[in-house]
Amino acid sequence: MNYSYILENFKAIASYQKIPIKPITLIFGPNSSGKSSLIHSLLLVNEAMNTGELDINKTKIGGDSVDIGGFHQYIYGRDINKKVRWGMEIEVGSLTKRLREILHDVNNIRVELLFGIKPSVQNNYEEKPSVLGYLIYTDDEELIELNKNKQGQLKVKKIYENNPVIHRFIEIIVSENTTTNLKEDDIENLKITIRKLRKSIHVLEGSFLPEKITFQHETKNKSLFYPISKGKRIEDLSRSVSLLLPWIISELVGQINESIENEMNKLQYLGPLRSYPPRHFTLLGQGDSNWIANGSNTWEILKKSNEVRDAVNMWLGAENRLKTPYKLIVRDLIDMHQLNTQLNEYFNRVNLQDDGIKEISHLENIVKSIGVKKLKEIILLDKRSNTAVTHRDVGIGISQILPVLVSAYSSIQKNIAIEQPELHLHPALQAELGNVFIEAALGERKNTFILETHSEHLILRIMRRIRETTANKKPETLPGITPEDVSILFVEPLNKNQGSIIRVLELDEEGELLDQWPGGFFEEGFRERFS
Repeated sequence: MNYSYILENFKAIASYQKIPIKPITLIFGPNSSGKSSLIHSLLLVNEAMNTGELDINKTKIGGDSVDIGGFHQYIYGRDINKKVRWGMEIEVGSLTKRLREILHDVNNIRVELLFGIKPSVQNNYEEKPSVLGYLIYTDDEELIELNKNKQGQLKVKKIYENNPVIHRFIEIIVSENTTTNLKEDDIENLKITIRKLRKSIHVLEGSFLPEKITFQHETKNKSLFYPISKGKRIEDLSRSVSLLLPWIISELVGQINESIENEMNKLQYLGPLRSYPPRHFTLLGQGDSNWIANGSNTWEILKKSNEVRDAVNMWLGAENRLKTPYKLIVRDLIDMHQLNTQLNEYFNRVNLQDDGIKEISHLENIVKSIGVKKLKEIILLDKRSNTAVTHRDVGIGISQILPVLVSAYSSIQKNIAIEQPELHLHPALQAELGNVFIEAALGERKNTFILETHSEHLILRIMRRIRETTANKKPETLPGITPEDVSILFVEPLNKNQGSIIRVLELDEEGELLDQWPGGFFEEGFRERFS
């Protein structure tokens, strides 16, 4: 799903920035520009949704790979008088039928949250940050604003009655309940009703997003049909709006929150320094907080999934990929037949009597009959000599790329954030990663990749595939890719007190950049462009 999220006053990002996310999102920028801020903000929100904590150092899915540093570190300029703004745009099509009808002419909905330390306690260094504001926009116009009051309760501050959505809502009520058209006086009279409504609406706070909206005189009738008499038109319209508008607000907030939670719960993270496990890693613990973040789960997935193992083996051995002589295979950690042969040879050498040997065989049969689970291990087989080798015998590059490949091939409809996927790969293989991400994002797996990278070769391969798709010359094994599938973001630092901004670089159907790289970021020849 394409969406955008909002960021302000978080780490290197000072001013309001809108960040478009597409199936393949590439984040570029010079060192220390704040590229990682984009991914780290997602980790923070994911953790806040699951724990309610905003003063966070480390997150569950980030493990030891990411240290956000706590609120006093991640707030821009370490100024606790500021508030972090985080938000997301969602598609109207993901909402209920009733809401889609009311939002018929709306292109996008955006929710923004403000969190920080309450102004009344900002001198208290021990005070924890919390959500202070919640705003909903439709097509960049304010619709609803919630703020935390002096008692620390989240309340409806304002319903913006001039928003076209409010007018549309009133039009529907009038059309379904009267035979007359909406009058200008109706709108003006109902504005007073809408202003009074905010006092009757109550907000039940959740861990991060509002959990529920409740209101006085809540009705079980979810229909928009309420009789409006000719003699009491204003009173009846006011009653209908008072009963139904809070319900619509409650449903809208619930649907928006559900969409955001669904996206955030699909988030996976893989850090820049993938695990280089010990030579014998069969019994690695899965309770480690770094199990996914540093790629330790790679080996377990490869051991259990034939499909993922086959995909990775193809990548390891294909002529146009790694072209290594290695193949991943699973075998018993202890082979019973081999063990039995060795035991028999040993007991023969020590002159064990026949009865003793029969007893050993009998024990083996008992073990087999009760179905004792055998330990499995995954190894790399050198196909040239048919010899088993470990990952430490074949170089660090393979151990660094395997977690990236496994994330791509084992995930379905996930949001996968990876820092430096190209680490320790030579240029040709960095380019081949472009094929991997295209296949896993636009093929049947439908993943979304958010990639912080320095690799010119990766983006050149993606640009090339766009050009080939347009010319109907793409490889048959890959899905087509268009400019609408790719978001190229460049994080550019400004002056010291201005933080970094995010520039969105556009591509055309020929895979050409419509915008120049800021500051000549890539000045080397684009040889791949002409391949």
